[in-house]
Formats: sequence, C-alpha cells, structure tokens
Amino acid sequence: MPQSSVCPIFAIRMQNKYPAKILLFGEYSVINGSPALAIPFYKFSGHWSTGQHSDPRLLDYLRWLKENNMHDVLDLDLMSYEFNRGTIFLSDIPNGYGLGSSGALVAATWDKYSSDSNNIPIEPLRLYLARMESYFHGQSSGLDPLISLLQSPVEKLSDGSLLSLDPIQNDTVFENLYLLDALRPRNTSSLVAIYQQKLTQPEFKNKINTQLTKWVHNAITALKHQSYESFQSAFTSISRFQFEHFIPMIPSHILPLWQDGLNSNAFHIKLCGAGGGGFFLIHCRDTDLFPKPFYPYLISLR
Repeated sequence: MPQSSVCPIFAIRMQNKYPAKILLFGEYSVINGSPALAIPFYKFSGHWSTGQHSDPRLLDYLRWLKENNMHDVLDLDLMSYEFNRGTIFLSDIPNGYGLGSSGALVAATWDKYSSDSNNIPIEPLRLYLARMESYFHGQSSGLDPLISLLQSPVEKLSDGSLLSLDPIQNDTVFENLYLLDALRPRNTSSLVAIYQQKLTQPEFKNKINTQLTKWVHNAITALKHQSYESFQSAFTSISRFQFEHFIPMIPSHILPLWQDGLNSNAFHIKLCGAGGGGFFLIHCRDTDLFPKPFYPYLISLR
C-alpha cells in the first residue's frame, strides 16, 4: 500500500467537517512501545457553525489558550472576535466514548485559526495539537486531533515515529468490523492507572511485550497488506488475551458476550481504546450469528 514518508510536510486545507477517530490497534500496549493504528471515522464529525449566542465553553477554552501562550501559533484575536459573535462548534461525536470528541474541536481550531505556516512536519504538528488538547485531558498525545485534521490513517511505529498512510482499502476486513455501543461512557484516566499498576508485575509486563505486542503488529501488517486470514488470527489472539488480562476494562454486561464469541468462534471482541465503556470493536463475518439483543447497538465501519 502506498504510504508517505515518516516525517512529511503537510499542506493543510480548510475542512468542512472534522471526523471522529478510531484506535483500531495498540490500546494500552502502545504505552510499552508497541505499534498502533488509528483511522478517521466519518460517521461522526464536528463542524463550525454560526449561532445566535456565544458558547461559554469555547470562551473558557479561549481564555485557557491565552493563559498558556498559544498566541504564538493561533490567531487568538480572530478567535475572540468570532467566538463572541456566535461562532460555535457543532459535533455529534459522543463524549467519553474514545472517538476523539475533543480532538475534533482541536483539529478544527488549528485548521481555522492557526497563524503559523500550514506547511509543517507531522511531529511538530502533533506537539502543537497535544498542547491544545491538554486543556481537556491534562495530558494528550496529540494523535486524536492529528487524525481528525489530516483525515488519514496514522500508524505509530515501534520507534515512536508517526507514519501518515493513504486510506486503507481493505473491504474484506472492514465489511466485517463493527463498533459495539456499551451504552455508557468511560473514565480513561482510572483505567490507565489500573494498567500501569498491572505493569509492576513482571509476568504481566513480559506477556504484553512478547505476546500482545506481536499480535498488534501482525494485525496492522495484515490489514495493510490485505491478508485477511492473518488479520482474523491476530484479532482473535488479541481478543483472547484481553479477555484474560483486561477484565477491569470490560463492563460486566459485555463480559458474557465476549466469552460467547470466544467459545463459539462466530465473532470476537476487543477493546477500542481504553475500554470500560464507550465503543468496543467487533469482528464478525456473519451478523446472523451475532446475539440479536446486541444487534441494534452495532455500527458498521464500512
């Protein structure tokens, strides 16, 4: 599959919509240096609009940007003028679901108000976006807004560098991938703390480094090279590993469904981000075999 260089220069163009993002592979293991792959997801998005009143949330964000000296890269005067005169950000990306709701706003803010040259290498761009998104999370990798801004898949390599990819054309895989709505948001920071605590156990850390990281790499490679059977095998291995080692990240009402999939081999579930709530990723070749009570909560990735 054609792909760009590791540190390309991007000529960003003003977008009409800023999509959500899906972290397909690499949740948690990326903390240990594994590869990761995230893609834009266009079924949810945000965009600038004009309302009758200013949005106090945007005005609070503007004040924070001023206090944190973001005037070096953003036209804060223009932002202030437009925000106070009714420019608002409309989004249907659900909050607390791991789809990058704050990332879309940050991407839109950079796209519309960046005063820096828009021809910028990917790594400095990510760092700027991370600074801007830290308002929402306290700390940010910048990956979510980067996906929304570039509107292309981004792979994080094992050495930590980022690779912007051409759109992944793999209908065989994507026609069998779904998001499952757990019907509740999650608290990412508490779940990451649980994972960090588990990493203090040498046996668990070794399994992440020698098993999970290998399967994540295999899944990403198989997806890019359209090797469906290899993809299915890696997805199944990740699902089984997470069911065994990531129970705190799996809501109690999802656990029996997850186990049913492993037992029947009719479908498989994995985390889609931090877990705990939000969306989970489903691989299912025949949705007629998927339990009907959950079927209304599936969203196709195709």
